Amino acid sequence: MKPNDGFIAIQAREQWSTSEVVHYRPGHFWLAQVSAATFEVRRVDRRCTIEGVMFSPGDYLVRIGRYFDRKASDPSALTFEEWTPPDDSSFVVNATEIRGVNFTMTPTAPGPPPVQVRRSGRNAAIVETPPPPPPTEFVMDRRIDDSIRARCW
Repeated sequence: MKPNDGFIAIQAREQWSTSEVVHYRPGHFWLAQVSAATFEVRRVDRRCTIEGVMFSPGDYLVRIGRYFDRKASDPSALTFEEWTPPDDSSFVVNATEIRGVNFTMTPTAPGPPPVQVRRSGRNAAIVETPPPPPPTEFVMDRRIDDSIRARCW
């Protein structure tokens, strides 16, 4: 998966953060990106609440890894910036709330440059360049936003 793919839109039935208020309107949705590190999907067989989310028999729990808020300073409400929970936890959502899957976002800027790590061996220094971290800010195409909002009620 490329760092600008794998996004999901989740219908917002409540506000995620206070910065959303400026952009809150009908069809409001949250944006997340599935992460291989935290990816979990499982069927729920009985009515219950898991991490504050209600599930009925047959629903599916989806654990998401990266979360994005609409950037308050963007009047178009199409720019999203990564939000990290204070306790560095992940969230679960009920798959019945998902309104868009696997659409592409455009990074506003390239991610930070990779950092070279030097490790010394017995006779030589090895320089490794790990993959760059993913971008933290994206812009959504207006047509994608309109399409997702139309699926929210």
